[in-house]
Amino acid sequence: MLPTERSLKVDNLFINALNNNVFPGASFGFSKWNNGVYFRDTNFYGYAQLDPEKRELLKDSVFDLASLTKVLSTVPLLLNLLDSNKINLETKLQTIFPFCPSDKAEITIAQLLSHCSGLAPHRNFFPVLLQLPSEVRKEILLTMILKDDLVSIPGESCCYSDLGFMLLGFIIEKLSGFNLAQLADDLLYKP
Repeated sequence: MLPTERSLKVDNLFINALNNNVFPGASFGFSKWNNGVYFRDTNFYGYAQLDPEKRELLKDSVFDLASLTKVLSTVPLLLNLLDSNKINLETKLQTIFPFCPSDKAEITIAQLLSHCSGLAPHRNFFPVLLQLPSEVRKEILLTMILKDDLVSIPGESCCYSDLGFMLLGFIIEKLSGFNLAQLADDLLYKP
């Protein structure tokens, strides 16, 4: 168990975040081996689901962790490119992908990062991609994203977009010359 004072601080952090609508629910876990004895403290706050009805967050609630790659790989690697002046926040898609359709040509790195690019939140491209040889899937996926219809005018509204972050991954690979996973391993995880 965490010492009582620390446990209360953690509780207060999560309760304040819930009260300020930072998230609908979250869980916390801490474990430590100390002189051959295993300590573990967990707690669960808020809701696992709000719609169509509220469902309390419980010990066995499961989270989708897929979007962690955005903050644990894509953003730090993009920051590396920004830091090395290979791009800036106002760099446009047409600069990186000259074949970019005109409706997406002016989309900036800042708009992709802030989910204000006008790209759809998600598309089920995988059924088509799974039918293709693995060596052409990335190129086809890039083409599919760039040809997909926008859901809004870039910069006019914010809409969480997996497609935007996929484009950021393609941008990182193109400008670095390395596979995203290998680059993350070399620049972030091994060091």
